[in-house]
Amino acid sequence: MTIWALVANAQIDNLYSFNTSNQQIVQSAVEKGFVSVSSSYRLQDLKTQKLYGRNGSDAFGAVTSWGVKIEGGFILLDQAVRPWEYDSNFNKYRGKFGTVPYQLSFTEGDAKKRIDSIDAKPCNAQNILYSIKDTLVSKGEGFKIDSSDGEKNGWIVWLTEERDSSYTYLVFKKKMEFKHNDSIYEVEQPNTTKKILAGIFVEPCYKSIGSVTFRLCGILVEQNGKWILARVSVNSAEIPTHREELGAKVEQDDEDSDLTPIEPSEKKTKKNKKNRQ
Repeated sequence: MTIWALVANAQIDNLYSFNTSNQQIVQSAVEKGFVSVSSSYRLQDLKTQKLYGRNGSDAFGAVTSWGVKIEGGFILLDQAVRPWEYDSNFNKYRGKFGTVPYQLSFTEGDAKKRIDSIDAKPCNAQNILYSIKDTLVSKGEGFKIDSSDGEKNGWIVWLTEERDSSYTYLVFKKKMEFKHNDSIYEVEQPNTTKKILAGIFVEPCYKSIGSVTFRLCGILVEQNGKWILARVSVNSAEIPTHREELGAKVEQDDEDSDLTPIEPSEKKTKKNKKNRQ
């Protein structure tokens, strides 16, 4: 069933060529490079430094996105680094409170692992992608990055979701020309009824006889209803902060009743001991 859908898509989109046997090989080689990411955050009063969750939770909000494994860490989308910008619940607090990243959770199959703090650095000239170092969750496995200019004769791999919530892949051969000053390229999405979740552009690297690896050249990102290919760079500057600047302090009112003050760890531990007595 999947193969017929892929062939139909390839015939409609003249920009892609397609080879069934190659598609299966590419899919098998790269499918474990995708990882589901849940990124949570807290609000902070920058006058008092007090932190807030929401509705009894230690986090104010959380946003789900997709990441890609690279050697020594992950590539993350902006949603994972600045989740408040994609959470409608934050809108009424904008300008009143700052924001502080809380936790990152990575899900692969039934396994879920968490990172409590991250040091994210831009790895795209337009700050669309970010990289974090990690070997505990990724176990050191992941793509090598190819950030060089020139012609790339590789494959676009789309991660898609079926109606039964199972994940499938659409794989197309694609030739692209990367220019020195261009960091994003618009890409036509495949004609499919499946929900497109994420995508990558990889190029095969022939190491020796019988040995081929795939290097990560770019990640597909949805912006304003269109999909763009964002190149991965290893030389981007660091972002200054993930916090939102706060002007004058605004006192809490009735509309802020869903905020949950976060107790310091020591205070919370003492309270738990007292409750057990």
